[in-house]
Amino acid sequence: MEDNIDEEIAELFAEYGEEDGIADYRIEDFSFKELGYVGYYTLNYENESLADVFLNWYDAWAIKKEGEKNINAFLTDENLTKFLDEQAFMDIVSGQAFVPEDFLYIVRQKLPFMVKEQKLFRLNETLEISNKAYCVEMSPSDIGQMVETLKQQAKERNLLAKRKMDARYREKHYGDRRKKRTFEEKLARKIKKLKETPKRKITPEINKRLYYLETQAEKKHLQYLANREVFAERCRNWRKNNAERLNKIVQEYRQTHKAEIAKIKKRYYMRHKTELLAKAQEWRKENPDRVKATSHVNYMKNKEKRLEQNREWVKNNPEKRKAQKAKSYAAHAEEIKAKQAERRKKLRWKNKTGVKVMSLLQGIIKAKSETTGR
Repeated sequence: MEDNIDEEIAELFAEYGEEDGIADYRIEDFSFKELGYVGYYTLNYENESLADVFLNWYDAWAIKKEGEKNINAFLTDENLTKFLDEQAFMDIVSGQAFVPEDFLYIVRQKLPFMVKEQKLFRLNETLEISNKAYCVEMSPSDIGQMVETLKQQAKERNLLAKRKMDARYREKHYGDRRKKRTFEEKLARKIKKLKETPKRKITPEINKRLYYLETQAEKKHLQYLANREVFAERCRNWRKNNAERLNKIVQEYRQTHKAEIAKIKKRYYMRHKTELLAKAQEWRKENPDRVKATSHVNYMKNKEKRLEQNREWVKNNPEKRKAQKAKSYAAHAEEIKAKQAERRKKLRWKNKTGVKVMSLLQGIIKAKSETTGR
């Protein structure tokens, strides 16, 4: 195989008239970059063992690192101190150790160059089955936590990249979507869209709509502008005289366009979130009785669910619950003290004073009965 590669390189150089002395060169005499220049396939060729992967990882870090460059600094910067120490890293680089399979996901996510997942598993498994290397001990829980963190970071990066891509697409294809168009521009867009309809999809309704837009729409619009108040008054009177019919039309529309209405409401809320939250907070301050009544009705409808949620929250947040109690006691200290005093008074009467008084009364009653009996 090696001889064939030498012949291949010799033929490549022969094309440029440099065949003399080419036999003195071998594949090992060229860098991966030089081999790439002559068309030789070198993708991941330099990562032919797990030791190569870790060593190239360290080299890529050291090139960009300023200041102290050592293994401990590398492990700290890459957040690997929970999994590897200097000795374990050196054992991996020297081919005397391999890592748990779950840790390979962390390695692949942190590598500054691309190595396929299957290749990493193969290189790691090669050391495992050789019986000449040991497995570095790592905490499965620490690996699991790091994996979840990396997955979340990857998810956030992908989401951010998608948002940037969507923003670029909107800017390229739509421009300023909030730009207010004139009636003439809207009319021209509608006519153009209908004219671009494929012939197989054209219907009598489409032809009728196109005819109206081309011949009647602008005339109707100018008529409306000239008599706007008259049309507005006519609409108000119709709404007033047909309240039930209007309500039925609105309800039917809402039932048949639920998804569209929800999408519009969500988009409006996201655009005016700060304003709407401030408005809601102001309304709650001005209507405490209605808020209290609505909250009570909602609580009674979901009483068991709320109680379970409260118990779970208290169980998971003991310090916050303790702070809540302290704050509540400080705000109602006098009232709580009065209630506690009243309770102690009732207990004292029940357990001490009341018992003595009742015993004394029973003695008096008994004495009177005996005297009357004589």
